[in-house]
Amino acid sequence: MRLSESRHLGSNPSPAASLSLVRIPKRIDFNNKRFIINIIMEPVKFEEYKQKIITALNSKGNLGITEPTTLIDGFVNQPIQNELSGAFIVGGPAIPMIMILGKNSGRIYYFALKAILPDIKL
Repeated sequence: MRLSESRHLGSNPSPAASLSLVRIPKRIDFNNKRFIINIIMEPVKFEEYKQKIITALNSKGNLGITEPTTLIDGFVNQPIQNELSGAFIVGGPAIPMIMILGKNSGRIYYFALKAILPDIKL
């Protein structure tokens, strides 16, 4: 796999790419009472890390991908849930990821951002 230019799929950039603040709810249990604390972190902008991501991916070899690929502009968060129910949960823990599009198959490959850029501050 050799990564070429990145591209944004769709007409508008992802809303997450334009956020100025990200609120990450954390749950803390004090004597079986749950509290949610919002932590405000500095935004991580895709454009600032795009070239580093491409360089890191190219240095890792083919990663099991045998087709030409392109990096999709923007990050995606994969939520983590401890249970499945009929409810849609907003907030909570998530894995920040990048996406690579297979040019032949249309398959989207996901990689944890920290696995690609271990020194990034999240």
